[in-house]
Amino acid sequence: FPGQAQAATLAEEPDLEEAAALIESLSYTLDEASGYYQDAEGNRLSFTLLCYSGSSFKRYTATLIAQQLAECGIEVTVEEADFAVYHDLILSGQAPLYIGEVKLYNNIDMDVFFSDGGDARTGLALSEELLAAYDGFKADSGALAAFENAFAAQMPFIPLVFKNGVVTYAKGWSGLDPTVSDVFYQLEQLTAVTTTQ
Repeated sequence: FPGQAQAATLAEEPDLEEAAALIESLSYTLDEASGYYQDAEGNRLSFTLLCYSGSSFKRYTATLIAQQLAECGIEVTVEEADFAVYHDLILSGQAPLYIGEVKLYNNIDMDVFFSDGGDARTGLALSEELLAAYDGFKADSGALAAFENAFAAQMPFIPLVFKNGVVTYAKGWSGLDPTVSDVFYQLEQLTAVTTTQ
């Protein structure tokens, strides 16, 4: 979106040396035998990553994250759950790390992340600096760099994938009723209208 290319605070490529330095600064050491970081008691640096079991895309993403972090010495256990359990675990605070999906409209309104009561903000205490930077960005798109800097300093969310969908069809087709949030809505109803002369 406008201004993003100039801001570019978040690096596209990982900095594995910086990651290792940060982990070691937290008193973890790399166990050469297992390839995982561990604390002074020999406990691995590990966490559980929750994902919705009904989405092969999200399951694949979680598996890929686990594989990539294992290469960095961090053990990740992927927990899959149906939507009801997934939703309850997030709302109850029992899933501190999970893969979610948020649909943004063309205006890139991120209130779902940063406003009080925003669904994606559940269980997070965002800094006043980050909230002020977001408000500044909403008021003036020229303040994007300041918002990105505040976001990068706290990283309450980790953007994983951006998807975009477009549907085009000829006048001779009917039954498709796309919505702003789902351009493929009722795709199974699509039919070709034929005319005879």
